[in-house]
Amino acid sequence: MSGHGAAWLARLSGGQEVPSSNLGGPTIFRSSTRTPPSRLKARSLISLRFLIPPIALLATIAWGSSFDKSSPQGPDLDYFDKVAHFFVFGLLSTLWYRWLPGGLRSSKRFAWAFALTIVYGIVDEWIQSYNPLRTSDPMDIVADGVGAIVAIVVYCRWRFYRRVLETPILDLLRLKIAPD
Repeated sequence: MSGHGAAWLARLSGGQEVPSSNLGGPTIFRSSTRTPPSRLKARSLISLRFLIPPIALLATIAWGSSFDKSSPQGPDLDYFDKVAHFFVFGLLSTLWYRWLPGGLRSSKRFAWAFALTIVYGIVDEWIQSYNPLRTSDPMDIVADGVGAIVAIVVYCRWRFYRRVLETPILDLLRLKIAPD
């Protein structure tokens, strides 16, 4: 590969120039430090695949917040709404955590997942304040935050919980949990 072919390959690949001595000529190739386009497409598909669950849960929460107090009903227990906020927003934070890039115990990833969850908790309470049949309670935001922190910590430290969340739904229905 000499002349035009090498120049074409160098322009195509981008990155820094690296002399190629094993081709018998003064050909210069460029080594690419960027991610190949095929891997970029795969990475964006993976990100999209992990973005669908938190968006679906956001839509479900918004749908549930739009009802009056009579529907959908939970058990008639004291503080049941705080327990529901704890678990639902805990799941939401875990789903955000799965979607965000970074290492398993990344503090930046933790902070972003927590922030996204709290911001939506605040938005949810704000939306409820406009519904005359609902009440907006700041303690719900506290329950959202505590649930978010606990769920992310559990996700990072408890392998079984991680495996359950990483298992496809149909396998879960057949009780086939993904291996480590």
